[in-house]
Amino acid sequence: MSRVNFYQLLELKINPPESDPQVLTAAIKRKQTEWSRLRNHPTKGTQARQYISLLTEIRKVMEDPQLREKEARNALDLLKKKLEAK
Repeated sequence: MSRVNFYQLLELKINPPESDPQVLTAAIKRKQTEWSRLRNHPTKGTQARQYISLLTEIRKVMEDPQLREKEARNALDLLKKKLEAK
């Protein structure tokens, strides 16, 4: 996968996957605020600006039920791989 998983990035529940639109919107707003604050941080600024540039894609994926389900499946797969590696 060439980009970070949005469920992990937004720190949302993966099992069962979060699907409440209000919770998703609140998580996006919370992270956007956090990234905006970190934008000029000496070590975390570059990554924060990268995440800010992904906001339109994050919204598109998380608002579309089919894309969101695919993202949730990918998040579960990543979590399983991480646990197997331990």
